[in-house]
Amino acid sequence: MRKTPSRGGYGECSEQKMLKFLLSFASGAYLGAYIAQNYQIPQLVSPQELYEQAIEYIEQYKKSGKE
Repeated sequence: MRKTPSRGGYGECSEQKMLKFLLSFASGAYLGAYIAQNYQIPQLVSPQELYEQAIEYIEQYKKSGKE
């Protein structure tokens, strides 16, 4: 017997991947909300500040002669 692809050739494998992704995303969102409500965590630095820190680190690395 010849196997025919179900649902446009995607099959169960992609459905399982999608379910796994959604469960992981939902549990991560729930855990993040729980932690934010119940623990005092410091604010993250802005992307601009993070970029500036990375540039400073790279410049210091270059100045020290490490390559």
